[in-house]
Amino acid sequence: MLTQVGKLREEQFSINLDDFKKEIKEFKQLLKEESKEKDIQSWLYNHPWVFGPNYIEGTKEEINRKGGRIDFLLQRYDTYYDVIELKLPNCKLFVGKIEDTNEQDISRKYQMSGEVKDAISQVIGYLESYEIDKTNLLWEKGISIHKPNGIIVIGMSEKKNKRALKSLNSYLHNIEIL
Repeated sequence: MLTQVGKLREEQFSINLDDFKKEIKEFKQLLKEESKEKDIQSWLYNHPWVFGPNYIEGTKEEINRKGGRIDFLLQRYDTYYDVIELKLPNCKLFVGKIEDTNEQDISRKYQMSGEVKDAISQVIGYLESYEIDKTNLLWEKGISIHKPNGIIVIGMSEKKNKRALKSLNSYLHNIEIL
């Protein structure tokens, strides 16, 4: 059944392609305006399709009883959730010089920025909290969270960062940086 739902979702994407292109232009304009994180969060929350056809809707949820909050959860077609953490588009992804750096030296000469390290640490804390509190969330709120993935949306895409970001993501487990 989930496979059929996924196929229908992909079909819907192809039918609504013009609408999606319009919405992407709207999002790019939002980023150019140096909007606040809350504005970007609101747009992404209302457009979960940006994260891929596996997601149906966003859910705002407290992370734990101490009052810490994640940006939002995204529900997948398999009814489980992933954690979304947003950072501003002006955050740097990497520090160092990538020019003339060969593939083997990329992680030594072109390193994660402090902002990326902080975001990864923050998401690890969220994932751990959800794992610990998953029974209470299911019991109290009907939210089924089991081994969620963490998605960090940070910085702006630059051509020089693509190779380094691909390398970094290949070493992260259950966390993806977009």
